[in-house]
Amino acid sequence: HGYALWAVGVVAVASAEEALLRGSLYRAVEQRAGAVAAIALTSVAFAIVHVPLYGWAVVPLDAALVTVVAAGWFRVFRNAAFVRDVTLALAGPGEVLAPGALFGDRSAENGAEAITGAAVLALAPDALARHAEAFPAFYAALGRSLARRALRVQRKLEVFSRATVEARVAGALLEIAEDAGTALAGGAVRLDLPLSQEHLAALAGTTRESCSTAVAAFARGGLVRGSRLRGLVLLDPGRLADLAAVDFRQP
Repeated sequence: HGYALWAVGVVAVASAEEALLRGSLYRAVEQRAGAVAAIALTSVAFAIVHVPLYGWAVVPLDAALVTVVAAGWFRVFRNAAFVRDVTLALAGPGEVLAPGALFGDRSAENGAEAITGAAVLALAPDALARHAEAFPAFYAALGRSLARRALRVQRKLEVFSRATVEARVAGALLEIAEDAGTALAGGAVRLDLPLSQEHLAALAGTTRESCSTAVAAFARGGLVRGSRLRGLVLLDPGRLADLAAVDFRQP
């Protein structure tokens, strides 16, 4: 009975939001001021509605705009039924937050939370295409970014399907190290992004408690040094890569 009420509530709230923002408000503004003004106003309205849940650091992702990271780092997430959200990837400068928007489709990503000081460039797909045609190197960089995201997802699916919690946490630590780690003497790597244990657990597909247990085991085994994720030093990335059964690229 409780689950049925929850399901009805979710459907009703989502339907009302879609009808109000993308139905009534978008159409009304578009008729009077054009599509650009309609997109801008509904995006602002969407953000204001969701501020109590996520805060001001979250960028809502919509198929109407292509959102490219201009500076800083974002945690890209998808809304989930029984938890606040699920972290899908970390995105840095030059990366598209929701690749589906390039093709006018809604992506799996629902939003992106800034984890550092950050800025984004939001463009209509046709404007992005014109810019890319004028600067071929941009097309190449965009292709590399999308290929990298696809390979990351494929690798993560393979790891999740057969790996232990320790292996998944090791893989998540290496993913952060590849994206934004600082190489140290002796092959060690320091993690510099201000991520929490909850963020690491979401990347690894496990609970915060299991994640903390795994990191503590790595510390006892001489694989990492540090008590907090920011500033954590991966002392032996090679052994972590063997544990996660992945290839590791030094930053």
